[in-house]
Amino acid sequence: MTRLDISSWSPIRLGDVFEFEGIKQARTQLAIPDDENGIPYVIQSIRNNMVVRRVSRQWLIDHDEPPVPGNAIALGVTLPAVSYQRDEFGASQVITARNPRMNEYSGIFIAAVLGRYVTRFTYDDKPGISKYENLVIHLPALEDGTPDWHLMGAFMRKIFDSTTAKLYALKGISTSHTAVDVTAWKAFKLDELFDIKKGTRLTRANMKIGDIPFIGAANINNGITSYIANNEHLHPSGTLTVAYNGNGGHRQDVLSERIILGIR
Repeated sequence: MTRLDISSWSPIRLGDVFEFEGIKQARTQLAIPDDENGIPYVIQSIRNNMVVRRVSRQWLIDHDEPPVPGNAIALGVTLPAVSYQRDEFGASQVITARNPRMNEYSGIFIAAVLGRYVTRFTYDDKPGISKYENLVIHLPALEDGTPDWHLMGAFMRKIFDSTTAKLYALKGISTSHTAVDVTAWKAFKLDELFDIKKGTRLTRANMKIGDIPFIGAANINNGITSYIANNEHLHPSGTLTVAYNGNGGHRQDVLSERIILGIR
């Protein structure tokens, strides 16, 4: 995949670029009927682009829960969640960020970048409109210091086109397969194959935003829960990890509960 040179990116205060709005908690969230042909319902979640299900658009209108216009970045209120929403959606307890120059591709680009920053927030240090407005992130920028919307959109469109081509190529691959013969396999103890050690504790408060993947006790995203610049207690590539406490997102302070298996 094409890598971006981020060395020339500029610091940009989100409040100088986006208009923020809080979407109130739905009074009757559980009463909203499902509708497979309805609109996405967005909540603060780290899963499925924050979409929990599809619901009846008309029900929302009839019950004074008006749908939210699309082309918006959705952000969590008490959790470090972020997504781009292209289409109209229903929502509960999220914050939206808008800019008329943003489109689907640049919106997804910025949401991906924001994902690196919002991990600093915890339940005890909740995000909110004021914190989002004052959050400074690095983005591609023009000489006048404004975001380079064209560059961000063009880059993400290239990623989409490349991914689409790969998906079409996969359709031509035969789905037939032969079961693996395991009759000659034998049992091994893990410590015969690996050097086993525990991960090292690193709290969110001590994390520095960077490009090093931090592997936590998560069962999604290949265990990556954040990207850091801390260079202590690093492990080499080609390493297996196994979570031994937690399953992703419930513990916001300690993310080190992982067993490191280094191949001998």
